[in-house]
Amino acid sequence: MKLGKPKLTSAIFCNSASIGTAGKIDCKGVFTSFFAWAYPTVLRNWRVVATAFGLTEDSKQIVFEISFGVRGRRKRIGQVEVTLAEEDIGNTVFLPLANRFEKPGIYVVHISIPGTDERLRVPLQVVSARWPEFTDEDLEELRSATNLPKGFKATVDCIECGHLHVLEGSPLPEYELQSGVLSFPESGWIKCGGCGRRVHVKDLEGQMLSAIHGAITRARDGSG
Repeated sequence: MKLGKPKLTSAIFCNSASIGTAGKIDCKGVFTSFFAWAYPTVLRNWRVVATAFGLTEDSKQIVFEISFGVRGRRKRIGQVEVTLAEEDIGNTVFLPLANRFEKPGIYVVHISIPGTDERLRVPLQVVSARWPEFTDEDLEELRSATNLPKGFKATVDCIECGHLHVLEGSPLPEYELQSGVLSFPESGWIKCGGCGRRVHVKDLEGQMLSAIHGAITRARDGSG
């Protein structure tokens, strides 16, 4: 038996989601905001878990769009077709979403059921993070520590052609890159090796440097 017209009741964002015991969905890393070190950001990936009731054969698709602010231009970032249960005990779905953010502020993920007037809006804040700064003491600790990474590797793909780029960096000025990988340029832009398009990687560099800075701080405080 269906319980009235289609209704979207809730949605959360998280780092990962999976089906656990008794068919329940386990969510890890629930959040309401992203930190960004530069704009445009690299492609940010996350999961959405949404619940709907009253779905029918004519209204079993759920669409996800994102905009800057409530009235900004919307871009579709995901959709899912729900497998209906015999009894309307509610349908909980989870799927991956991804977006590049052009500026800080409040974004809105619009969730809708096509063919109905049912809508759900979920805010998502993008916050500018402070660029990690390493003191001489930080660098000396990094050099002498045996359990801290001296550098990092990261990958980024071109949104136009999908070409994968491998980049490497370090806060240590004497760090030597491995052969065949790219360094992070001061400008933050690299040229795609596949199509020649400019790809912005400054945000990715900030993420990686921030992780190393955090590891140094935790080791110094005895919590790492």
